[in-house]
Order: sequence, then structure tokens, then C-alpha cells
Amino acid sequence: MKTLLSIILLFMAISAFSQDEELANIPVTTDSEQALGLFNEGMDALNDVLLVKATEKFNEASELDPDFIMPQVMLALGNLYNNDIDNFKLHANKVLKSRAPLTSPEKLIQEAIKKLDENPQADVSEYGKKLVKLYPESVMAHDLLANFQNIAKDYEGALKTYESALKIARKPAPIYNAMGYAYMSLNQMDKAKESFDKYLKAAPNSANAYDSMGDYYAKTQDLQQAQEYYQKAYAMDSTNFMISQQKAEKIKEQVAEK
Repeated sequence: MKTLLSIILLFMAISAFSQDEELANIPVTTDSEQALGLFNEGMDALNDVLLVKATEKFNEASELDPDFIMPQVMLALGNLYNNDIDNFKLHANKVLKSRAPLTSPEKLIQEAIKKLDENPQADVSEYGKKLVKLYPESVMAHDLLANFQNIAKDYEGALKTYESALKIARKPAPIYNAMGYAYMSLNQMDKAKESFDKYLKAAPNSANAYDSMGDYYAKTQDLQQAQEYYQKAYAMDSTNFMISQQKAEKIKEQVAEK
């Protein structure tokens, strides 16, 4: 399942492969230490594909500090990637109305959200590239650039960003996952399989790694393998991966119809 910010959203690749220790490389503005802590918890949850928890933490952080834009940025981008324009605009509006004295990178992010609010199909990759140029060692900066590239369907550009992020990331597993989906979007299935294999090897205890491999096999029409991987994901984490069970059931119906 691609990492997104809602119960069944597909925010991956938009991948939220951000890692909290990298966040410090991009100065953020909040008067609430507790809000910052909740945001970091949300990013950790997102990294582990605990989507409900991530959304809850971002919302809690925003309640404590309504002018803290980063939780709303993540919620906005997640909904945009899922083509939920109404909820995207809801969160984008909160980003744009912040009264906080934003840092330079936050202003770049806010401007990107403004452009997307005006045109949800806009290519705002230039803002992500500026962030990476300012903070080349920040996984968070790479994450945001990849988000913008995926929204613009620039999957080749996103893959270059992932390759760059691999050189600095503490945890490469989510990046391999993101790469797998980008390769699938380009119909480069051999490379997608290779990326998902690396994801499984790097995160053997992750239910999402099995769900992602299930998506790969579903796309290649190896339905038996897809069903097995989906069932494995659900068996590992039935709370967060009910969607895997649903996908397994749908495949079972498809097989029965043949």
C-alpha cells in the first residue's frame, strides 16, 4: 500500500519516507514543543504506514498550534495525491492562513501549496528542488520534492530523487517501497520487483512490505501470489491492513469468475 494520510489513502511515494532526525535540517515554526513532538510521532507513524495514527497525530499537532503549517502540509499533500480535492483545499487553506513567522523553507513550501491550491495539477517541483539545494542532507527535503514530482506524474524525476535520498537516509526501506511504485507507474516491472524485494529484505517485519509486493503481483496478473502476499500482510497487522484483506477477497472473486 502506498503511504498516504488517511485510512485507505495511497500517499506513498509521496511517499512519506521522511525520518524525524532529518527534520531538524529544515527549520520549522511552532511555539508548542508538544505540537512538534506530535508531528514527529505522526511522521514516524507515516514512515511505518500506520495511517490512522499518522493522521491523528497530525490533527492533534494542529489543534495545539493552528499556525504550525507542517502537519497541515502533510495532510494536504496526502489528500491531493488521492485526488480528494475538497479535503486538500481544506488543509491547504490552513497552511495559507498561518500567522506564524515562517522560516525560508516553510515559505517555499507554503508557496508550493498556494500554487497547488490555485491549480491542483500544477507542477511545483521547482520548490522542492530549491529545498533540496538549501538542505542537501535532509531526507525531508527530498521527501517533499518527491511528493511534488509524483503529483506532477514525473516518475522519472521522482526516481532520481529517491536515488539521491538513499545516499543520506538512515532507513532505506520506505524509499525502496516508493521506488517500486514509481517503476510500476512507468511499467518497468522488473525494476519494480527488484525494489520491492529490497523493501522486503530491509523491512521483513513490515506488513506494508507484503502488501506492496501483493500490489506488484496483482499488476502482473499473478493473482495467486498477490492473494498470498495480501493475506500475509493482513495476518501480520489486521488493524492497519484491513485493506489487504479486502484486496485478497477481491482477487478471490476474480479467480472464481474465471
